[in-house]
Amino acid sequence: MSSTDIIYPVKVPWDSQSVPHVSIEVNQSCNIECDGCYKNKFAFSKPLELIKREIDLAVSLRQLESVVVVGGEPTLYPHLTDVICYIADKGILPTLLTNGTLLTPKRLREYKDAGLYSVRIHIDKHQRRHSDPRRMATTESELNPLRKYYVDMCRNEGVEPAFIFTLYRDNLDDYLDVVEFCYREEIRDILVPLFAPSVNIETEHLAEEPFHALHAENIYEFMARKQGILPAFYLPSQSNSKKLRWLIYYTVVTVDAHGKRETFSFDPRNQTALTVISRMSRIHHSRHNFSRLPEQSEVTRMLGLYARLSCESVDRGKVHAFLETVRRNGNVRFFRQVFQEFPQLSKDGHYDPCLHCPDATVRNGHLVSLCVVDHVEPLPITEKPVCGDSEQMITKIKGERN
Repeated sequence: MSSTDIIYPVKVPWDSQSVPHVSIEVNQSCNIECDGCYKNKFAFSKPLELIKREIDLAVSLRQLESVVVVGGEPTLYPHLTDVICYIADKGILPTLLTNGTLLTPKRLREYKDAGLYSVRIHIDKHQRRHSDPRRMATTESELNPLRKYYVDMCRNEGVEPAFIFTLYRDNLDDYLDVVEFCYREEIRDILVPLFAPSVNIETEHLAEEPFHALHAENIYEFMARKQGILPAFYLPSQSNSKKLRWLIYYTVVTVDAHGKRETFSFDPRNQTALTVISRMSRIHHSRHNFSRLPEQSEVTRMLGLYARLSCESVDRGKVHAFLETVRRNGNVRFFRQVFQEFPQLSKDGHYDPCLHCPDATVRNGHLVSLCVVDHVEPLPITEKPVCGDSEQMITKIKGERN
């Protein structure tokens, strides 16, 4: 697909200082293996005071709405509750990216009490979950019961659940089953990194076809063909404002008393409407939204604004008809799909990062894109690389679950 075939979405509205999000790493160790991992895994954890200084630096550089705590696997970090509390005390939403293997209701309650807003759980068939009997899935739909397990756990403890799903060439069509699961379980957010050999740490297996890179243009065509929708917003690369890196889809959903679902997706051709909507949170909250998603009343207002500012009478008629359905059903919810293409390695050995990367992390006193940080500014490896389950931690978690 060439750039002339693309109806360009609206570019995300933030500049370098108003980026609303950052990643904070707490460790490098992990207890599972993922084919698409871009982290250099070894037994390293940051001192808590260093993490606090990195959070303070990030706050000074960006107008943060939220901070995601990452690893490695952050639930292996012994001071995770303190990190969550430190972020929340600054009036910033703490979120957690985890493989979920060490989550328990007790731990979630501790994180929730410390201020945790949401948990994003990474599940896909290209993982080897050593302690989980459901780890041998051959399709993504086989993993939906595992996703459901975590949805129920999070909601029981009052924590917003979301998912991360790495997309490869061999699970591309399976993605639609995951979307259907999200609709059915009323999940509001899914993050979809596209597998990229250029950022992978382990490279021995990358000659096989499933491990060829996926690009944002592939997703643009796939989503238009399979779901009939176009991205509302995009994030470009640092060097090329027309290069699609992040594709962000906005869909609103309503369900009638018989379970019939209707959806409406925002169209990038309505540039004025989307530009105004994208700036609403900055106007109301003095910062852009990233992790906080609109609730029902705000979704209804967004739809009304979109209808009033739509440039096409046909589209205006569709959204008014959808609003009437929403009023009749008495419910509406927001669903966001975010696809991320990672940087490719240039011929001269450099990466072209995403513009004002929202997932940047702090390394050596400045911000670096998370997906390439272990390539461009690697930590010194002082201990043997680790993967597989930590027996001490697993024993502790089993005791909590019993």
